[in-house]
Amino acid sequence: MKNTDLKDDKGFTLVEMLVTFLILGMLLTVLAPMLKVGRDTWNSGRANITLQENLNFALDFISREIRQATGAVKPGNSSKNELISYQVDKVTSKETDKRKIILKNGILYFNNNGSVAPLTSSNEVFITSAVINISTQPFKISLTGEFRKNGQPISGLTVSSQVYKRTGS
Repeated sequence: MKNTDLKDDKGFTLVEMLVTFLILGMLLTVLAPMLKVGRDTWNSGRANITLQENLNFALDFISREIRQATGAVKPGNSSKNELISYQVDKVTSKETDKRKIILKNGILYFNNNGSVAPLTSSNEVFITSAVINISTQPFKISLTGEFRKNGQPISGLTVSSQVYKRTGS
């Protein structure tokens, strides 16, 4: 015969389940803001790293190009957003490449005889200013940029360098 006494059955009562869910809900309410802070900190750190990598790459590229320039390094055409223009001798012939560094719509570009390549990321890194002072030796280069997410600035950074132009052959 089957035992019909409910007191001997093992299990949870409705009240025990409700208390458990209440405690779990309170824990999640406390932990959710902490997880958001952690996520925001992670995203901010990633933004800073991406921005710094982009600006340092562009700064190193421009510095190397100026050091190797064999022709005059001169201010570019401001109506075309050119920062500087210069020449570099080709290694295999007596010809020269005409090169330019261009800042357009927050992106730095390298223009080599009509072939244009971006120097900085086009989707998140926005260059707010690029200054190349070629009136003194050493040349002074300063790049300022912002990391933007959905058009909103997340972080900003300025990198600078001094470059001595190669003289003579």
